Amino acid sequence: MVSVESKHLLVILLLLVRIPVTGSALGSQPSVSLHSPGGGQTQLLCRSEGWFPAPAVIWTDRDGHDVTSLSSTTVEKDSQGLLSVSSYIPVQQESNIFSCLVRSALPEPDWESQLHIPRDFFPGPSGWMVALCVTAAVAVAVSALLVIQWGRMDKLERRWISELNFALRREIDTVKRTPVPKSEWQWLCSAAGELTLDPDTAHGGLVLSRDGLGVRLDRWMVSQSSLSKEGRRVSLGKQMDHFANPRRFDSQPCVLARQGFTSGRHYWEVEGNEDWRIGVSRESAQRTRGFKFTPQEGYWGLGCYSSCLIALTDPVTPLHCSLQPRRVGVCVDIEERQVSFYSVETRTHIYTFTDMVFKQGEKICPFFWTIDKQNELVLLPPVSGGD
Repeated sequence: MVSVESKHLLVILLLLVRIPVTGSALGSQPSVSLHSPGGGQTQLLCRSEGWFPAPAVIWTDRDGHDVTSLSSTTVEKDSQGLLSVSSYIPVQQESNIFSCLVRSALPEPDWESQLHIPRDFFPGPSGWMVALCVTAAVAVAVSALLVIQWGRMDKLERRWISELNFALRREIDTVKRTPVPKSEWQWLCSAAGELTLDPDTAHGGLVLSRDGLGVRLDRWMVSQSSLSKEGRRVSLGKQMDHFANPRRFDSQPCVLARQGFTSGRHYWEVEGNEDWRIGVSRESAQRTRGFKFTPQEGYWGLGCYSSCLIALTDPVTPLHCSLQPRRVGVCVDIEERQVSFYSVETRTHIYTFTDMVFKQGEKICPFFWTIDKQNELVLLPPVSGGD
């Protein structure tokens, strides 16, 4: 996925295409799309424009193996002398993730794009489901290069660059808010199921609603003893006994769902409050002190703090404010080992974790974290149809 920082750097790179500094031009972010040459064959097309000299195109599969030898590449020159590169690779059912890396012949940053093809892409009466994930790998040197050139530009050039930068950012925001196709949304909702919160895993400071669908923070760190007016430590009695459950979170205001998954695809929706984290975790993931909500520790999630949206990577990945949802859709695919997050109101994709690491057959559990004392984090009823 493209984080907000890499998108800003994407703008910088697009500007550099129009301001060749060393007689070279770094082309556009590559686009990956489906291509049908006929004869029942399906190919992926990776295309990028505005290069000089011609770049190299490298294809890799989901395991990182170089499969460039399977591809064919053509290069065309436009009226300005810049080059467009098109590379084709046949799609095979057993390899459903391809990365296309367009690399400059000079020591410049690389552009990379990735296309993920879900299992039920091949073929079915419901049509083809394609999810496009574009990533940008950008070197810090590019930013420094633009800073140097900025000092050499006159006022008119700087104004033109600023206006173009603004226009590109606005265009990027528009693309990000493009809803997923209706057929894909229906495909997501077809995996909807009912979830309820598991009180045996809830941190002692959380309050769960009677129907097991809502949670908010009541008090903090109830696992610790309190001080009486005389300065003596007082046990919290039943709260302490309740907290002693080994399945319970003891330092993070978190709770798991009763339901867990060892196979298949599953979808649910959550209505957020002011401060939350939601996602999935390995059943074996640590729940006691000294752990972080990171993929390395078996947690894959999204978080919202003071209107700031982040992916719980290590370090965290800030996401653009325009993506912030009030209702979040979560879809986990056990076989594909990935979990994706969506804005339900706009039906737009927010973020996807890929290559989740867990043992075959291990249960994957939805988790819910909040420090909001006023408003509940609420599990919504299962959706139907996606209409």
